[in-house]
Amino acid sequence: MQSVPFYFQSVLHIPSVDYDFYTVPQKNACLALKDQRSFWPRGRGLGGSSNLNAMFWQRSNQHDYDKWAELSGSDDWKFDNILRNFKNIEDYHGRYYNEKWHSKGKGGIYVSTVSDNKLRKEFFEAGKEMGYPTEDVNGHQNPSFSGLDASIKDGRRFGTYPGFLEPILNRTNLNIYRYAHVTKVHLHKVTKRAYGVTYKRHGVVHFVRAKREIVISAGSLNTPQLLMLSGIGPKEHLESLGINCLIDLPVGKNLQDHIMAVVGPFIVDTPGTTNVISRDFTTNTLTDYFSQHKGFMSMPVGANAVAYIHSSLSKQRGNITNKSPDIQLLLIPSTSITLTEVFEKFANIKNGLIKKYASGLRGNDSFLINVMLGKYNSRGEVRLASADPLDKPILDPKYFSHPDDIKILVDGMECFIIVV
Repeated sequence: MQSVPFYFQSVLHIPSVDYDFYTVPQKNACLALKDQRSFWPRGRGLGGSSNLNAMFWQRSNQHDYDKWAELSGSDDWKFDNILRNFKNIEDYHGRYYNEKWHSKGKGGIYVSTVSDNKLRKEFFEAGKEMGYPTEDVNGHQNPSFSGLDASIKDGRRFGTYPGFLEPILNRTNLNIYRYAHVTKVHLHKVTKRAYGVTYKRHGVVHFVRAKREIVISAGSLNTPQLLMLSGIGPKEHLESLGINCLIDLPVGKNLQDHIMAVVGPFIVDTPGTTNVISRDFTTNTLTDYFSQHKGFMSMPVGANAVAYIHSSLSKQRGNITNKSPDIQLLLIPSTSITLTEVFEKFANIKNGLIKKYASGLRGNDSFLINVMLGKYNSRGEVRLASADPLDKPILDPKYFSHPDDIKILVDGMECFIIVV
């Protein structure tokens, strides 16, 4: 089930594969969620969150990387230099292959373009009316409309484990310890150089010394947690928990998340225009998927197209076909009213809210547009709940704490509704 894109929500909240994180209650957002807390799934196991994410394969805009290079003073961050890394990690088999932007046949994450075409032509036409071309958003990620690329091979999820770990399991210099939880990185008291780690496995605490270097790849939430547990972080916060601060740095600060609003559903008059699960999920659906690896069971969250556009606030700052876009649109040409309980549990939505919101929709063709804020101005933080490495971190994205964020998101919703 974990490999079937259609069922990706079903593996969430399972302790063996999901850390099951939640944010603290949000003051300005998440009003439809239980306790106004956002659910943040995080994968545990070989492959990490690629085992349970939505499988979208999206790069950022070239201007973002060039800005990082300017801010850091390092040309290594320029897009032209980052591009080779993008190409090295992907095995691209989508409809937009171009050797300038993509690589294939050399290993890495298998990338394909979602095959379902429902409403995609109409979506692209709406983009043209707004002044946006239809092209590969994973090239320069210019503002444009595009078919959705995803880390899916033959209709099945393709994560980092089959892409990078599985092919090298026979290497003699590679040892993988499953069920090991790193609790601390040890630093030399004088030089502050990391020299080893402590980890807990099957209830037993172990220490291992590094011969060369230590690379932490625990993700955007667990990495700052581990650093702070190791004495690297805001001094006042660490000392309040009894942790000796060895290096005073703003670890955990500047947390950013791409908040999303679901717009719709928009009912379509012509039957068969979209995927209606209660009507279209038949034995043929299963046959199409397991014999030909196609159909909406192979679609991540039912989506098949994506766009990057500018809000009017962004347009005021430059040419809309050149500057970095600040809104992402995701087309979902499907109706899942029969799975309301699944979605409510998956997203921590208040019980009965979706059913009430979508009453009268059952059996009708309809679609949704997910509108996502790409350029986030609000800044949150990750903090420790305690000095216990097994306690979950405190996550506070502080959604909409910056007044521009809600303005830009609403503007992004309005500009597309006008075209629809």
